[in-house]
Amino acid sequence: MKKIFFLISITFYLLYASENKLIIDANRFKADDKAGLSVFTGKVKVYRMGDILKADKLEIFIQKNSLKVKKRKVKPLKYVASGHVRFDIKTKGKEYTGKGNTLTYNPKLLIYTIIGNCMLKQDAQNKTLYGDKITINQTTGEAKVEGSENKPVRFIMNLGDNKDKNNNTSNASKKILDKNITSNKIDNNTSNKMLDKNITNDSNSDIGSFSE
Repeated sequence: MKKIFFLISITFYLLYASENKLIIDANRFKADDKAGLSVFTGKVKVYRMGDILKADKLEIFIQKNSLKVKKRKVKPLKYVASGHVRFDIKTKGKEYTGKGNTLTYNPKLLIYTIIGNCMLKQDAQNKTLYGDKITINQTTGEAKVEGSENKPVRFIMNLGDNKDKNNNTSNASKKILDKNITSNKIDNNTSNKMLDKNITNDSNSDIGSFSE
C-alpha cells in the first residue's frame, strides 16, 4: 500500500512540476482519482512560482480520471487549504502576507480567497488589515478585505513619524524650560547683587552720620 501511495505521489509531482513548479511537503498524502481529489495532511507546505502556503490540510481538485490518461498534463481546478493557514503571495508588483481559517485558490482566474479570522499585510507598507474575507487578484495585484455587520474591517497603521515628532517637541520644550531656568537664575543673581549693593550703601551712610 505504501509503495502505491509513493508511486501516485511521484506521478502527481511530475505532472505538476513540469510546468508550474509546484512543490508540496506533507506528512501524509492520499489520492482518489475517481473523485478527482488529492489530499495532503500534516504540516503542509506548498511552494508555487514564488508563492508560499502553510496549512494543516490541502485538497487539490483535478479533473476526474485524468491520471489514467497517458501523457496528459494534470490541471488543478481548485486548491483548498484549511487549518492554521499562513500565506505569502506575490502578485503584479506587490507581495502580501497573512493568515486565515481557510484559503481557496482558483488557478484559472488566478484569484485567492481567504475566509475567517483574516489578517493581511502588504510588503513595504506599515499597515495591517483584519476582516472576515480577503480576495487577492494575482493578475491586477489588487486585494480586497471585507468585514461583517458584527465584525467590521479593522485597519491598523504604526505612526512612527508621530513618535519622532513628539520626541522633537519634547526636546524643544525641554530646551525652552532649561533656558527659562537659566534666565531666572541670572535674574535672581542680578537682583541679589543689587540688594547687597543697596544694603552696603545704606550701611556706609549710617556710619558717616554717626561719626559726626
